[in-house]
Amino acid sequence: MKNLFKITLIASLLLTSVFAQAAEVNFLLKVKAGREKSVVFVNEKTQRLSLTVSGANEGILYQNSMDVYAGASTTYDLTAFPNGEYSFKLETATDLTTYNVVITNGKVQLGEPVVKTFFKPTLLSKDGLVTLSLDDKNYGDLALEIYNSNNEKLYEDVFEGKAKLKKTFSIDKANGRELTFIVKSADQHFTQKVSIY
Repeated sequence: MKNLFKITLIASLLLTSVFAQAAEVNFLLKVKAGREKSVVFVNEKTQRLSLTVSGANEGILYQNSMDVYAGASTTYDLTAFPNGEYSFKLETATDLTTYNVVITNGKVQLGEPVVKTFFKPTLLSKDGLVTLSLDDKNYGDLALEIYNSNNEKLYEDVFEGKAKLKKTFSIDKANGRELTFIVKSADQHFTQKVSIY
């Protein structure tokens, strides 16, 4: 019975997805007006995203990775969903947005989105220098460590409450063939190796 519900749900989601061009708007999920039991997802820019729909007691009901275009909207029909609590997770390369959806007596209620932004520093190596830069979003305190290929720590620092980070390092005297840059916040971890030969 549970498998039949999942198959019906997936078929319902796939068959009722509708793409349409619209003006560029914020990345959001909203309840469709009227008596329809559906939600509309609107994308602000062209990107690859993953959608995961989970039920409070059923686990993952639907997963899909797709390329979406700026201004595209998709409608998901929730008619096959019984009363209960559900989670819609939309993940891109830089963000995870979670919406809680509650269905009660045929009505859909959508909670406020919870957004987690992933940091992805940029490392550029040129003329014996490596420049590490991070966008202007505030990730809280950031810890930076640099190791050589012998796993010896060459640098360590903590940047408190930095909203934008840009540091340049001379690598002329570094031992080995590569450096490992590690950037950590309270709940994220980024590691990248840079060749130095």
